[in-house]
Amino acid sequence: MCVLFKKEGSVWREIGKTEVIMDSLSPKWVKNFEVPYHFEKREHYKVVVYDIDDFNNLGNFAGHDLAGQLEFAIHEVVTAPNQTLEKFLECDERAARKSGTIKIIADERQGINNEEANFKLSGSFSSQEGFNFFLVHKFMGPNNFKPVYKSEITSCLGGRFSWNLVSILTSELANEDPEREIRVEFFKSQKSGKHINLGYISCNIAQLREGQLEFQLMGRGRNQSARFENLVFHKRHTFLEYIFGGCEIQLSVAIDFTLSNGPPSDKESLHYLDLNKNEYLHAIKSVGNILQYYDTDK
Repeated sequence: MCVLFKKEGSVWREIGKTEVIMDSLSPKWVKNFEVPYHFEKREHYKVVVYDIDDFNNLGNFAGHDLAGQLEFAIHEVVTAPNQTLEKFLECDERAARKSGTIKIIADERQGINNEEANFKLSGSFSSQEGFNFFLVHKFMGPNNFKPVYKSEITSCLGGRFSWNLVSILTSELANEDPEREIRVEFFKSQKSGKHINLGYISCNIAQLREGQLEFQLMGRGRNQSARFENLVFHKRHTFLEYIFGGCEIQLSVAIDFTLSNGPPSDKESLHYLDLNKNEYLHAIKSVGNILQYYDTDK
């Protein structure tokens, strides 16, 4: 798992975490982080890679093994060849250049296109055994692709592997370029994390709009194919568009009055009957004070 931090003064503020990838020495994280870019400012970030030990408490960084970290300026990424910064991770417990490398890819969000592509993928492979998944990649430059979507793992049914509906903005796939390559890579899942590459298909938005929906896999094996099904392009509405259209938000609250929290007369109890100190009440008021504006009957 990767955690991204931004330096604010002398403090590192957490921006977010990636998903956890199991048992892989060369993980590719799908999670993207949106950060502002200011030409006139020198802004510093830090990425920390952890080997996860406590899956029930991902935020407890001290409970995980540190794989390495890297401090960098956002300018380093945007000015690197193909906007791809690759450097060695650092860890005090290991010698220099012995903690692996990390690759950071920058991608400018262009345009105001809110068009969304909805589709299902199915595939026919040389083997119908096991469990397969796929990764959707965005073309970033020669021999440089960035993963933007990872499917669930599924088994073969009726001679084909089929996956759940994918909903993704076309700008995330190709910015505003309908001819930009989109690569979908298929894998046979392995418990060891060393997944078997089954091959890939290469397509673009223009081909899909024209009705070319089935493609032969390249790179591995023969007579393997993948097909786009139920493909629809439509506008993804924003939150404010839903609000302007009359959508309302209601608040429901459920509190588990667990006996282990102690009696409400105990000042240390979360159920303590003091309107100024009760943490449940503070949480309800904090959320309710915002949501009240989106509900006509409050």
